Amino acid sequence: MHSLSFVDYLVIAVYLAGVAVIGLRAARRQDSTSEYFVANSRIPGFAVGFTLMTTTISSATFVAIPGSVFARNWWQLFYMSAALLVIPLVTSFAVPFYRRVVRMSVYEYLEYRFGYAARLYGSVGFAINRLTDVGYSLYTTAIAVEVIAGWNIHSVVIGVGIFTLLYTLIGGIEASIWTSILQGVLMIGGAVVIMISVF
Repeated sequence: MHSLSFVDYLVIAVYLAGVAVIGLRAARRQDSTSEYFVANSRIPGFAVGFTLMTTTISSATFVAIPGSVFARNWWQLFYMSAALLVIPLVTSFAVPFYRRVVRMSVYEYLEYRFGYAARLYGSVGFAINRLTDVGYSLYTTAIAVEVIAGWNIHSVVIGVGIFTLLYTLIGGIEASIWTSILQGVLMIGGAVVIMISVF
């Protein structure tokens, strides 16, 4: 069983403090539903794009997929590379339509175009999908932390879940976007450092 050093704990504390500051700063601007859900459409394009990229990367990307590749083969490469075909189509057709027609949520458009049942179906389906994915991500994160630091899996799941829920609920979409950017920079930076140290 491994344990973390003082420097490790210091890095974790600084990171958590940074995320908390981002959430609290964003919370001060929350004065309307539009502010909470779409930040009054003032988030820069680069921030939205970088966030979309980083949110496709989860603990599964760092833990489960490398383990599967090591144990079996590169089969995930095929379905993951589909993004190279899909993303240009989405940015060319879906995003302009979304920005032109949708005000705050795609579920509004579903109700407007197809009725309340379509809105309910879409929103409930998305909620179930997100709950499942978040549960999987929390669990794989907890496994990695248990192996690296020796922390209890259940404590990690509860702690990370509560902390993430708090800064997201308090800060809204703006907090989610800027913390995703911070996390993305750390993930990419960490991957670069690992590659340099290995090679």
